[in-house]
Parts: sequence; C-alpha cells; structure tokens
Amino acid sequence: MVQKIRPPKPLTEEVHGILLEMICNGTLKEGERITQDGLAEMLGVSRQPITQSIAQLKSQGFISDYDKKGVMVSYIDATSLIQMYHVRAALDSLACREISRKFVDQSYGDADKQEGINLLTEGRLAYQQQDISRSVECDMNFHQFLYHKSGNPVILESTKILWFHMRRLMRAILTNNVRPPERVWDEHEAIWHAAYTGSIALAEELAKKHAEEAAEKLARIFLEQNKGETSSISDDEIRYW
Repeated sequence: MVQKIRPPKPLTEEVHGILLEMICNGTLKEGERITQDGLAEMLGVSRQPITQSIAQLKSQGFISDYDKKGVMVSYIDATSLIQMYHVRAALDSLACREISRKFVDQSYGDADKQEGINLLTEGRLAYQQQDISRSVECDMNFHQFLYHKSGNPVILESTKILWFHMRRLMRAILTNNVRPPERVWDEHEAIWHAAYTGSIALAEELAKKHAEEAAEKLARIFLEQNKGETSSISDDEIRYW
C-alpha cells in the first residue's frame, strides 16, 4: 500500500508550535522578554509568522505585554494555577470514572491494563534517573492516556491547550520539589489500580485528590515567592481544595 504524502504545515502553525514548545520546556523562561526580530532571526523566518504566532500565544495566555512596547513569556500566577487545576481535577475525575466503567463492563481488559502499567514503569524510571524533562513528558503521557482511554473525545479536545500550561506547572512542581516524584507516581499507580479494578468511586476520588493537592501546595509556593505582588486569590480559596 502506497503511503500518502502529508502536506507540510503552514509556516505560522509551525512557528507557533516551536515557540510553544520552547515556553513549555523552559527554553524561554517566565518573564523573559522576547522580540519579533530576535525570534525571526533565531528561527530563520520573516516577521509575519512571528507576529501571528505571538498574537495566538497571547490569546492562549503564554505571552503577555511588556512595558506597553514589547512582549514577554507570561508568569504563572497562583490565581491561574488554581483555575487550571479546578478544570483538570474535574476532567481527570470524569476520565477515571469512564475508564472504570469500561473495565466493569469488560470493554477493556488485560491489554488495556498493561498499557497503563507500562506508562507507570516509564515514569518511575524517569524520576529515578532524575531527568526532569522526561519526567514531565511521562507525567503528561499518563494523564493524556487517561483522557484517551475515557473514550470521550470532548475531554481530549478540552485539554489540548490546558496541558501545555500543565507542562509548565509540572516542571515547577518537580523543580520546587512540591511533592516527591516517588509519591506522584505512587498516586498515579493507585489511580490506575482503582480504574482497572473497576472501583469507580475510588478512581474518581483519587484522581481529583491528586490534582487538588498539587494545586494547593504549588499555589502556596507561588504566593510565598511573590509576597509583594497583588493576587486575586485568598488563602481561604487555596484551603477550599
């Protein structure tokens, strides 16, 4: 069978993807000022796709204005963090409920169970090797796996941009040692065990708690690091989790 040739991505889409990856993997850091000329020279393209990509990244919350003249990589603030984790907790819980149901009605079986176990093994290996980039990737892969296995395409679609923000947050979690990596993967393992054993309520509860605890601890770190800055989130709102 002859494989069809895929048309190349439009240049603006390709530039957007490259810049987004640079923000998420830490190449472009929080608060770093960026210029269109500098990015155009670095990527070897004209200003037009850079301008269009920056506008898109601003609308998605990855880039913000700087001194009314330029732009910079947006900071992750405690308010946005809590809001994103509210959404993630709800979606993770829903995904695990749907997965558990599929194991209960035997739509899923041993092969599906092993697929999740393999991802857990990869994640533990990454943190044992102290590879932060790989650890973030494995964490993201595990949660994307849950969304895919839920069988609900709306969950997967709803998390596309959210999980680029999540990658930045995960890097902060691992860098600041918010929770020991071993504990993170113990929680992942418990979530998956509850899901494939058909423990619907437990799978939902563990998935929700996993997101909530990470949000609370990371938000407190962000607030501590930015005591002098105004935040619209209160300590009571953090404790709400």
